Amino acid sequence: MNELPDFQPASRSWRDIAQQVRPRAMSREGRRRYVVAGLKTAAAISVLTVLVGGGVWLARTWTSDRGWFSNVSGQSPVKRLVLQTNGRLNEQWVRNTLALPARATLMELDLAALRARLEQPSQVEKATVSKILPDAVKIELWERAPVVRLRAPDGNIFLVARDGISFAGLGFSPEALEAIPLLTGFELDAAGALPKRVPGMDTVADLLARAADMAPHLLERWTVVDISQLEFDGLVEVQSTDIPRIIFSKEYGFSDQLAWLDWTRDKASGPLKMVNVGLGPRVIAEPAAVEPASKSGARSAGAATVPAPRAAAVSTAARPPIFRINFDN
Repeated sequence: MNELPDFQPASRSWRDIAQQVRPRAMSREGRRRYVVAGLKTAAAISVLTVLVGGGVWLARTWTSDRGWFSNVSGQSPVKRLVLQTNGRLNEQWVRNTLALPARATLMELDLAALRARLEQPSQVEKATVSKILPDAVKIELWERAPVVRLRAPDGNIFLVARDGISFAGLGFSPEALEAIPLLTGFELDAAGALPKRVPGMDTVADLLARAADMAPHLLERWTVVDISQLEFDGLVEVQSTDIPRIIFSKEYGFSDQLAWLDWTRDKASGPLKMVNVGLGPRVIAEPAAVEPASKSGARSAGAATVPAPRAAAVSTAARPPIFRINFDN
């Protein structure tokens, strides 16, 4: 007897049964909540738009017309400048450089722009500008200290700091400039102008600073500092009013070299033409030649008041021999 196929009905869920029921309409409370949520969203968007627009307007107004803020706040104009500096620049220079409007208030000031104006001349290494309520501006200047002076190709005098940067020397009197040794032996740039940075000035600054501490009586006689041999030989040559050539070397301590120079100068029996203290303890000195008495006696009184050129004042025929001093223990 044939067996009938076993048909098992698939399992069904109530979700599979067709539903012919209309969705329930939104209740009155639901519609109210929906409207309130929409109004809140619209209000938030409106507030955000106002804030963004107001911020943009304030930023533009702050950039173009800061006086509007001052008028609204009722601030008084800037009345005082408080200056602190380690150099020669004075308050009048600061006022001329900043060129503040007559009725400018603290709120109108752009501190970054004012600082940039003050730092534009290379004499100012760093500047800070700050506000002092209600009506004062504080200026702090860090000026470069001059080490030597140099003469530009056009004849103008500039000062050079330890970092090699040259500047015009604003605020320095002619007497103060003359007291600073003149720098020679530097190279001009390709255009024939002063270099942006004079090399080797740290060595020169160390020498002059050590001389100011240990031997100011020697430094006050120094008139010229020559660095033509500094880059390759490490030598600095100084011209003094009593010794035309004094040679130092950066290979030895400047304190020792100044001590050797002072001792040689004191013990010399006459004027010296050259002293080389850059060889370590072995100092070489050359006495200056003395002209015969007959020549000096034959001079007229008027001619004696005019200093002779160096080449004429030194007679090679009467030059004494070079002598050496050894300071080794």
